[in-house]
Amino acid sequence: MGLKEGYGVLIGTEIAFDRDDPNHPGHYKHSHLTVDGGSARYDCAIDTDDAGEPDGHMWSIISLNPDDFSTVLQLTEGWYTLDQTPDSGALDYIRSPALQDHQWVSGSSEEASAALESVIDGGETFYVYGEPFASHGHSTHRSAHRGSALGVHNIHQNQGSPVGGGHDAENGIWQDGALIVQKDNSLVAFINKFKSQADSTDDDGTPN
Repeated sequence: MGLKEGYGVLIGTEIAFDRDDPNHPGHYKHSHLTVDGGSARYDCAIDTDDAGEPDGHMWSIISLNPDDFSTVLQLTEGWYTLDQTPDSGALDYIRSPALQDHQWVSGSSEEASAALESVIDGGETFYVYGEPFASHGHSTHRSAHRGSALGVHNIHQNQGSPVGGGHDAENGIWQDGALIVQKDNSLVAFINKFKSQADSTDDDGTPN
């Protein structure tokens, strides 16, 4: 079925970065990147939940070739809906050629958040891929606290979730979330997934 509110990329600059209070994490553990998207600010909720396991979250930091992302790099600040196709600028961890040369690292929510923060530090322009949400969506109170009624979530792999596991209805291809950061003339990506998600999927994003 895929992401019910659609898929796209937010382009902008960093306003703030913080993590959920570890004493009051709620149901999920998120790192929050507040982005100025030009006409509005957005709460980008990056889920680094480890399901209580010391190796429950997986991530990779990848240096990218800007030529592979020319479709998106030519865009100005703001939110852009992307078709879930190979030529729209959409991402697919399993199918995107630019994302194949990497190794997954496994660790806790805290370790994943620290790795994410290392990518954010010094960033100039931020490209946040995922599903949009408005004030009725989750993280509403956090968004309001940050002065934002708009946001992006599902900033992680959005395919390969086990059938019957509660998130399989969101499985789909060419709709994976990620954070890509431009620093000087370089691009660095933070991609992430949950240990339960498969590395091989069919054309519906269902685990093979």
